[in-house]
Amino acid sequence: QWLYTPAELAHSTSVRAGLTVQQELHGRARAIKRLELTAIRQYRHQPVISTAATFLHRFYMRETMQQYDPVTAAVAAFFLACKSEEEPRSIKALVQFLLEATRDQRRFRVDRIAAPQTDLPEFQKLRAKVLTYEEAILRSLCYDLTVRNPHWYAVNTAKQVWTGGDGEVETGKRVAQVAWTFLNDSLALPLCLLYRPQLIAGASLVLA
Repeated sequence: QWLYTPAELAHSTSVRAGLTVQQELHGRARAIKRLELTAIRQYRHQPVISTAATFLHRFYMRETMQQYDPVTAAVAAFFLACKSEEEPRSIKALVQFLLEATRDQRRFRVDRIAAPQTDLPEFQKLRAKVLTYEEAILRSLCYDLTVRNPHWYAVNTAKQVWTGGDGEVETGKRVAQVAWTFLNDSLALPLCLLYRPQLIAGASLVLA
């Protein structure tokens, strides 16, 4: 149920609600950028980032960016992905991160986040918003949190292909690393809505 045609992707809910295709794609990229900044601050592993990105792309095929802003949705998707990948994270730390990031983007430093100010009405309001978004994402996903990330397929395939002598194992490792980088860079694009993870992994290996 999570694979679409290019025509369906070009007529997503946000586009039907008034955004251009380019604006919609920019919104997705903006959400993934916030997602990556959140992951850097929270020291989460790559599977969490990839899973959260997939959640976001799927979510915006059923809900609009006009109703659910991409920045808050990114934090909510990250919070949900941490649970599904069994790397749970405190909602307080995530809300404080989002609070400081939205207050003054020019002075925001991802490596300088204050302790959660849970008594502030602003904090409590934002916390409730993130949890509301999380519930909306869950409903839109029909509580289907199963994600097959292409990263695993790329690394596993490289190990199986480059198994001989004369430095082939090291070559396989280097190819896998480059493919991994390509896959990370592609998260902002809704490839997971168009192609199966095995095909995306294969393309990254060919490019590598």
